[in-house]
Amino acid sequence: YIYRCLKNYEQAHFYLKEATNLKPKEPIAYLICGEIFFWQSDYEGAIFILQKSIDYKAKINNLHIILGNSFLFNKFYYFACDCYNFALKNNLDNYLCFKNNACSYEKRYKYLEALNMLDKLLNINKDDSLILCYYGEILCNMNQY
Repeated sequence: YIYRCLKNYEQAHFYLKEATNLKPKEPIAYLICGEIFFWQSDYEGAIFILQKSIDYKAKINNLHIILGNSFLFNKFYYFACDCYNFALKNNLDNYLCFKNNACSYEKRYKYLEALNMLDKLLNINKDDSLILCYYGEILCNMNQY
């Protein structure tokens, strides 16, 4: 964990490999490893490892957000939405999660769902001009001038 914080990813991967060899079903080691892959922009590696963390019953909400972001950056929008929706069940006010979920819905042409996410964002911060612009852009895509 310390090597991850210091951005010494090579050393972190080394110790995480040792940790997973010693305790192969310990989900936190896979989560940290998946985070590192994410920060290295290796989204496919992050998805693979983070899925293992879920398989071993990790109960960390941030895991689903990082996995959703990895799916989003890999253009797997359907899976990204699933991850964000799961994360939102446990944390109803996660601003970034709402925003990325709206983006995922918009990329899938699910405009009403995207607007629903943006409505929830506006309930958190009604003065966010970027959200209002994005809202207008989606309405334009729907031909709702």
